[in-house]
Amino acid sequence: MKRALAWAVALLLIFLILAYGYQRELDAKAQVGKPAPPITLPTLEGDLATYPVEGRFVLVNFFASWCAPCKDEIPLLQSLANDFPEALQVVGIAWRDSRGDAAAFAREMAIGYPILWDGKGKAARQYGLTGVPESWLIDPQGVAVLHLKGPLTAETDKAIRKLLEGAQP
Repeated sequence: MKRALAWAVALLLIFLILAYGYQRELDAKAQVGKPAPPITLPTLEGDLATYPVEGRFVLVNFFASWCAPCKDEIPLLQSLANDFPEALQVVGIAWRDSRGDAAAFAREMAIGYPILWDGKGKAARQYGLTGVPESWLIDPQGVAVLHLKGPLTAETDKAIRKLLEGAQP
């Protein structure tokens, strides 16, 4: 009887620990209107970088070199980065790609903003990635304000520009 009770208590404790960990993982996922989880990943050169950064909008774009819509949206992303260098940091995150393929893609597309490599899918899990391309806009206080599934379009580009223009001094 004592042994069965001990097993029951042990199983209950294990269950509670796992449930607590699962809830913490759910709480850490990105949600519009909530603080965005920090992303710390290696750059394509191997240095660690952390985003978002306070004081600037950050546009986090998940992409893959093999993704045609990802390639199509690069000019819009680069244009945003070029037009709002003080207000916005665009960050690309290579997902389900080798570091070499992502680097070759960045060179081919002449990407001028930082590219991080999510080799283990850590950021993809934090941001609930469902596919590529997918983007998150994070405000200067670190709150996720926009989640875009699919490529940026002229309409979403216009909306982001309007938001950034309103935020500039």
